Amino acid sequence: TVRALLESNLARRGSESPAAIQHDLEVIDGEMVRLQRLIDDLFLLARAEAGRLELDCRPTDVAATAQRVVDALAPLAWQAGRVTVIADLPAGLPPASADAERLGQVLANLVRNAVRHTEPGGIVAAALRSEPDAVVLEVRDTGTGIPPDELPHIWERFYRGGEDRARTGDGAGLGLALVKELTEAMGGSVTVESIVGQGSCFTVRLLQV
Repeated sequence: TVRALLESNLARRGSESPAAIQHDLEVIDGEMVRLQRLIDDLFLLARAEAGRLELDCRPTDVAATAQRVVDALAPLAWQAGRVTVIADLPAGLPPASADAERLGQVLANLVRNAVRHTEPGGIVAAALRSEPDAVVLEVRDTGTGIPPDELPHIWERFYRGGEDRARTGDGAGLGLALVKELTEAMGGSVTVESIVGQGSCFTVRLLQV
């Protein structure tokens, strides 16, 4: 996409209107952001596979981290797809053992994934609760859901389900692989439940401190 736009502008140099050039620059900028994210994700997965992923796990306020992610992504989700992102993050829950930066990355990937599979007018909700030995973070959506035969494969690198394959250029199939790698590296676990046509719920469990 970037190369095509650059070649087009170079071929028509001097004849493009400022508005057309501005539009192309905005598209290029968006594509570069996607490319940078892809490179970062691949590098992170490679480090995890080589056992060289550095984590700073310490008592972490999961609610504060989750609120920061929701505040950042909610306006983008509404602007891009008219999807509402909400949070149910009660105060006073015990801290969890986690790397705050990586936990934010886990939640951001889950929310982006949920938004991508939720139709306009739908809802993505991040909710937090505690269990006897764990802090539990859930990301629910009212999206398209995942067929049962695809559920075992969604954690695989580069796997894209039937709906994703139909959306050319939408996602690289790394987000959920990263979620699993990072969550397990922090000593936690992640599971999913989904009903086609009703939505999905991803559940991250982290050890209480």
